[in-house]
Amino acid sequence: MRLTINQIAGFSVRHGFDFRKMRLSIEIIFVAVIGVHQKCFKFLRDGGKRFLRHLILFK
Repeated sequence: MRLTINQIAGFSVRHGFDFRKMRLSIEIIFVAVIGVHQKCFKFLRDGGKRFLRHLILFK
């Protein structure tokens, strides 16, 4: 289930959340997730080949 920003805003207003704080935490999570993904991709690109070669050599 995907929420739009408007749905989150409406929900937060109805339930008395501070939407600015909530949005900030969402942005922090989003940035963290993207950062982790980029690290994983970098590892897969750089270390993945070496790791595969390592597996093949030591089978």
